[in-house]
Amino acid sequence: MRKICIVGAGYAGLLLGHGLLARGYDVTIVTDRTADEVRSGRIMSNQCLWGDSLALERELGLELWGAACPPIPGFDTHVLAPDGTVLHRFLAPLTSPGQSLDQRLKFAAWTELFAARGGRLSIMQVGADEIEALAASYDLVICAAGKGRGEMKRFFEIDPARTRYDAPQRFGASIHVRGRRPGDGRDADYETWAVIPGVGEFWIFPTLTVHGPGHVICLEGVPGGPLDVWHDVKGPEAHRRGVLALLEQWLPAESARCRDVALVDDKAFLSGGVAGAVARPVRVLASGRAVLAVGDAFVLNDPISQQGANSAARAARLYIERIVARADRPFDRAWMEETAARFWDYARWAVRLTELYLQPSDRFLDVFRLSARSPRMARMLADSNNDVAPFVAYLDAPERSGRRSFSPWSDVARSAAA
Repeated sequence: MRKICIVGAGYAGLLLGHGLLARGYDVTIVTDRTADEVRSGRIMSNQCLWGDSLALERELGLELWGAACPPIPGFDTHVLAPDGTVLHRFLAPLTSPGQSLDQRLKFAAWTELFAARGGRLSIMQVGADEIEALAASYDLVICAAGKGRGEMKRFFEIDPARTRYDAPQRFGASIHVRGRRPGDGRDADYETWAVIPGVGEFWIFPTLTVHGPGHVICLEGVPGGPLDVWHDVKGPEAHRRGVLALLEQWLPAESARCRDVALVDDKAFLSGGVAGAVARPVRVLASGRAVLAVGDAFVLNDPISQQGANSAARAARLYIERIVARADRPFDRAWMEETAARFWDYARWAVRLTELYLQPSDRFLDVFRLSARSPRMARMLADSNNDVAPFVAYLDAPERSGRRSFSPWSDVARSAAA
């Protein structure tokens, strides 16, 4: 039985661990926190998952919460001018509903289930020396600790050819709350998505928290702009008040629904910024052995595009397939480089989509204008979260006079503009 070690018990690491365990591998997950510590800790991110990612969870027997986790049927989309004027508003339904689950709840439960299914758990801090020792003891070591601390924070060298930014392009905050008032229309359970070019973005969506059903309220602001107010904000109540004050200013209807919300616990808040980066996915250790990156350790996206976990799910599926196909041949550096290259064929589209959200072009913003006129385009915009490449290809390849594209995006855009 081949022995595989995964460093990191986040979304990518746990999916990969469960998938390999189900296929008969001897799998160890190394993490620096117990399941109980994760469950009782701070929120980690605002994960929304789309159809393909949720399908993988079901395949691996990881859909543990059933109807208790509310669906996200689509987006109640707002486009505002920098002065707050509503330019466009429309519903963008998803073909397959999305879902959000408090990662504290999900990761803790999946970690416990991994052990119950026969996986090995090792709770320890990991640095270069520990990775070296693991690489000597296992047939393959995969690092999924992309947001790690200490030595693991930048264990894989940044690839400057694929990394556009060296600093966060948004600063924002998020809170998990209970007590949001019900809506009164068919959009009541939709994710509120507000885009304010030059200012920032808001998202409000249903979730299942460690304490039961609730909502996530999050926002990101362009550095130096009116939503970038979080550098000196400390503590749960200050974050709640700050988020609600910005809602009152920019989204008064949402402010009315959220006026009485309370945090689900005193660790249900976060703020800061993420500098998106792409790493060189294979690191050769001092011994000459190599280790492979996955998830945020390889490709770290700003959460604005909601692609981080969804890209990680695609990576986990691909890595599982590649490991199984390798049979008893060595997991050498050439195999690792080829595996990473195949994932990059997808991930490059998610990275580019994130860049387009961070610095929206006129063509990108025109999609919102046309979606307000075309229900078909609005649905395609929603589904682009799950099917990224066609949308990005359309945005990056404007049609030239005399040439016709048969892309569904191009055809629908022409129809909406007519």
